[in-house]
Amino acid sequence: MSPTERDPTDPIRFIEAMRQVPSVVTVVTTGDGNDVWGITIGSFVSLSISPPLISFNVQKTAAIHDPLAESREYVVHVLRAEQTALSDLFARSDLPPGGFFNDLQYGLTEAGSPVLEDALVTFCCEAREVLPGGDHSIFVGAVTDVRMGTPGDPVLYHKRAYFGVGDHLSDHD
Repeated sequence: MSPTERDPTDPIRFIEAMRQVPSVVTVVTTGDGNDVWGITIGSFVSLSISPPLISFNVQKTAAIHDPLAESREYVVHVLRAEQTALSDLFARSDLPPGGFFNDLQYGLTEAGSPVLEDALVTFCCEAREVLPGGDHSIFVGAVTDVRMGTPGDPVLYHKRAYFGVGDHLSDHD
C-alpha cells in the first residue's frame, strides 16, 4: 500500500479523519427520581421534522449508557459558546452518578431528568428507540418540549478544540 493509500478500517486513521468534522457540543442528561446522569455528546442531529425526532450516539462502555437506555426520557442541551466548562465537566469519566451536578444550578423534569440552566437550546425528549451502532448505541428521541435559552452562538468541537461559529460565508436560499 502506498503512503497515500491507507487502510480505511484502521481505527487511528478513522479517528483522525473524524476530527476534521466539526460538531455542535451538547450535554445529554437523564434521571430516574433517585440518581441523575449527564454526558457530553458530539453526535447530536435532527432526525425528523414531522414528528420532531432527534438522535445521538453513546459509547456502550459509558457509565450513562445503561441508565439512558432504560430511561423513558432525556434532555439534550445545546451549549452556548461561553459554556465550554460544562462540556469539559460532562466529558469526565471519573465522577459517580450525580457528581456532575454538585455545583450546578439545574431543575428537574417531572420524571427526574436534570435541566441545566441557560443552555442555548434545550430539547426535552421521550425515549423512542435504542439501536445498535457498533461500539455505540444510537438513541432516538421524540421532542416533547423545546426551550430557547439566552441568545448566542453554539460551541463547536473541531480538531480536539472548542470554536465559535466563525465568519458568515453566504446565505442559503
